[in-house]
Amino acid sequence: MAEDHETQFLILMYHLISEAGSREEARYCCPPRKFSRHLTGLSSAGYTFVSLSEIRAHLDGRRPLPRNAVALTFDDGFRNIYEQAFPLLSKYKVPATIFLVSGLIGKTNVWMANEGYPDRPMLTWDQVREMQRNGIEIGGHTCTHPRLPALDEEQAIREIAGCKEAIQEQLGSEIHHFAYPYGALSEPVRAMVEQAGFQTACSIHSGFNRAATDPFVLRRIEIKGTDSVRQFRWKVKFGKNQVGWAFSLKCQADRTAARILQRR
Repeated sequence: MAEDHETQFLILMYHLISEAGSREEARYCCPPRKFSRHLTGLSSAGYTFVSLSEIRAHLDGRRPLPRNAVALTFDDGFRNIYEQAFPLLSKYKVPATIFLVSGLIGKTNVWMANEGYPDRPMLTWDQVREMQRNGIEIGGHTCTHPRLPALDEEQAIREIAGCKEAIQEQLGSEIHHFAYPYGALSEPVRAMVEQAGFQTACSIHSGFNRAATDPFVLRRIEIKGTDSVRQFRWKVKFGKNQVGWAFSLKCQADRTAARILQRR
């Protein structure tokens, strides 16, 4: 039996809300004006913004989600989230979750700089606390942003559980949500995240989530700074990351075939 459409929900993944500082960085940088259009466009199209905590309650069977529910997430914890995204989220009263690399708070994105990307300042604890006080959920993204499956068990546990403990100590409250760096996960890593006390974990597998989705392998749609308006709309509509020219041609062919069938 087909899944009831109303049980489907989307999670969108952003990184930086900023103009790109290099060609390589462009895919990760969503300019503030474009991000603002995403918020207003989703709202106008009938989408309802929800938090990851609301999603977890839905997956537990404790509450329904509205039709066309969508959650916003931001990986890594770049300072421009506070400077550019937070004012817009507050203006439009949109909930969101920011996944922090706990060991780099107040520092820079060293894991990216080592790969040739521009240095970017990370959030400070004061900025994190202010956003949390104003309705933004804070999650964990490890201590140093490693590929967790490549670590031995002790190192992976330290990255996962240590991140949770560090953030909770700074905020004075529990955090419940996690995102796998690079989207890299395995069954042992998934189990470690659950054992550390998290309630959800986000992957980078694309697609819609449903009531039966594993809360520790939630699917997300990556929103790139290089996405056109049409690509953004298609990603949201079809729950896919890959919506290039081949996808466009297939959609056009499907529409043409549907029109021909209607005439018969």
